Amino acid sequence: MKKTYFILAAASAMVAASACSGKADKATTPAEEATAKVETTAEYAGTVPGADVEGIRYTVKLTAVNDSTGTYDMTQDYVNGTETVQSFDSKGDYVVITKDGAKYVKIGEGAGATYFRCDADTALTMVNVDLELPIRPADYTLTRTK
Repeated sequence: MKKTYFILAAASAMVAASACSGKADKATTPAEEATAKVETTAEYAGTVPGADVEGIRYTVKLTAVNDSTGTYDMTQDYVNGTETVQSFDSKGDYVVITKDGAKYVKIGEGAGATYFRCDADTALTMVNVDLELPIRPADYTLTRTK
């Protein structure tokens, strides 16, 4: 059995037990070991405050390819109470950033990128482009669901 360990930033900490620090086991033959790619997936969800709505419900799925990159699927539902006003889906690649000993996940590219700090092995907390925590971090935290 081959054990592969990696530390992410996702998604949640962009990505808790599987994304920020996870383990995947995969049995391979010696020939397969050279070409095998082990992927680990973690999912996070939570609602953060919204400017024009009561909140934005995030669902983020991070699939690690190695210890510094992977792919993501993210859904943002703009909600008022139980009603979804608008929904956005995005997919793409993420990268792990290390700064001052902390791990962060950058989802997306350019001005539309979203950043999360990996908190322990259970959560992702949304941060700004300078990787700074919000004034009330608890309000911007997604918890691991899988």
